[in-house]
Amino acid sequence: MRLLLMRHAQCHSNLEGRMLGASNAAEFAPQNENSEDELTHQGKAQALALGTWLAQHRYPPTHLYSSPLRRAHQTWEWIQQSNKIAAKLEIISDRSLIEINQGIFTGLTWPEAQQRHPQLCNALEQSLDWQPIAGAESPLDCRRRAHSMVSHWIGQHDNEDCLWVVSHGGFLAHLVSELLGCDRTWGCAILPTGLFEFELDLSRSSQEQDNRFNTALWKINRFNSTEHLAGLIPS
Repeated sequence: MRLLLMRHAQCHSNLEGRMLGASNAAEFAPQNENSEDELTHQGKAQALALGTWLAQHRYPPTHLYSSPLRRAHQTWEWIQQSNKIAAKLEIISDRSLIEINQGIFTGLTWPEAQQRHPQLCNALEQSLDWQPIAGAESPLDCRRRAHSMVSHWIGQHDNEDCLWVVSHGGFLAHLVSELLGCDRTWGCAILPTGLFEFELDLSRSSQEQDNRFNTALWKINRFNSTEHLAGLIPS
């Protein structure tokens, strides 16, 4: 099975440094502001470039998965504009792919969070240890969600399938670490439309001993790649 994991394209909240988490931008926009279009002009160009590159370089998809958040679905809309095969497939929207819930920080920039929750923000700045944030997901919550998603793919698909998946930067770190079988989640700065590509032999996924360490069966073809953006002018 081929599995392509992608972060959504650049959105306005990325430029603002706003922590949307598991929410859409429209939930925090002023009433007189139209925030239905969440992607920036650069973000739309990124998604178009990704769709074009995928059409030229990768195996055609059999299934499209997406976080249900608007910035992820809008990324798919632009990918499908430049990829005829993807345009023919329905998008499977799955809440297991949603971004990490930020709790009381949702919708805030870090300076805004510091104003509203100074003691908590100071504590977070003083220590690298995880500290609970009211209403937010814990790292363990996220890793369990990633485990559920990977288990679903392994259980529902076969080696002939090619899955293209759009999710979010924070959650992708957990998803990639779970997919690789790591006993911890590794941090990774993932740029908008950053791409991870894996091959898994599902017919041997439960085997022990030598085949679990057989690199012919488990391949990382791309890891956080942005080569499809080579021709774009940085925003």
